[in-house]
Amino acid sequence: MDRTESFPGVSSTTTSRKQSVRVAAASLAIGAVLAIGATPARADLTNLKVDINSGITGVNSVSYSQPAAGKQAALSVWAAFTVDVTNPSPNNVSNAWLTFINSQGTPFKAPPTINATGGATGTCALGSVGPTPAVICKVSMGGNSVGSLNFTLRALSPQAQNAQPPVDQMSILWSVQTGQGAAGSNPSQITNKGAGIVNLAAGSPTDLRGYIDPDTGLTVQDTGGSSTKVSPSKPATAEVEQQVSSSSCSNQYKVCLQSSLSIKTASGDLIQFNPPLIIDLLRAKSTLKGGAKIENAVLFYTTDDGLTTYQIVGCNSDGAGGWVIPPLSDRCLIPASSDPAQGTFVDQAGNWHLRVLAFTNGIINW
Repeated sequence: MDRTESFPGVSSTTTSRKQSVRVAAASLAIGAVLAIGATPARADLTNLKVDINSGITGVNSVSYSQPAAGKQAALSVWAAFTVDVTNPSPNNVSNAWLTFINSQGTPFKAPPTINATGGATGTCALGSVGPTPAVICKVSMGGNSVGSLNFTLRALSPQAQNAQPPVDQMSILWSVQTGQGAAGSNPSQITNKGAGIVNLAAGSPTDLRGYIDPDTGLTVQDTGGSSTKVSPSKPATAEVEQQVSSSSCSNQYKVCLQSSLSIKTASGDLIQFNPPLIIDLLRAKSTLKGGAKIENAVLFYTTDDGLTTYQIVGCNSDGAGGWVIPPLSDRCLIPASSDPAQGTFVDQAGNWHLRVLAFTNGIINW
């Protein structure tokens, strides 16, 4: 079937943290505790309703972020929460502020977009509550209609050694203020608070699980500096693992590597990406034999069920400076060039960067 895709550079025609924890406990006396997971949590104000659910597909957990080790860069893992704000009556709710903080004290990413209906409007920006990173959203629910807002809030998973009790959970605390003028200038008392939980699971620098979207990739990396990074064209939950492989590979390499990528729906089906996934592989110079040339790089792909293995073909040029996955193929390797923006190149340290485009996940031997 003919598939088409296009994106920049590649186109195709086919408190402190302890204070936050105390706030979570105190919030029980003020409002409802948000159980982030299969059961939505709800807080009701006059003409304003907030529902929050986990944005993680399948098991509601993400890995801890990983610290730097030697030359290895810190590896960030992100959790996600979907936020729905609705106005169930035609009465107008103006100048309301939703403030989100993280009981672990880790940073957020402000929502890149807010979907609005019924005359509602909303904007979000990074801020703080004391020293604690926060996202503050100003919302207005249009009158004479039932308005709604929807967005995804992304929160950084802590590193295990820095996690605050409970060390196996991450709480998202939120509050609502209403008033006139700028946030805090003439607010009413805080009308509701709650705490949400995402479970934190053990991981390793070479085996991580977390939320990904076009602005949030996921990278694993071994102690030698070789790495695998996945960047999607739409939100998903990904599991990425990189390991030394016992399978045969090119005679250019001192060691064979295997990168396993799992991105599935809650029911276990493969997710199709169009525009395709971008999978960036970095092979450290120390793994290359003398005289190895990136132009001779050969990569193999094994299907998710492990039954079929074949060589990954080269991408075709689209004639406009981008690359296409060839017809009847589901992935391809961008040819090597001297332009790092193309994705496949040799850096100044002699490391190889290999960029694969793929419609689905699977296993790459490289």
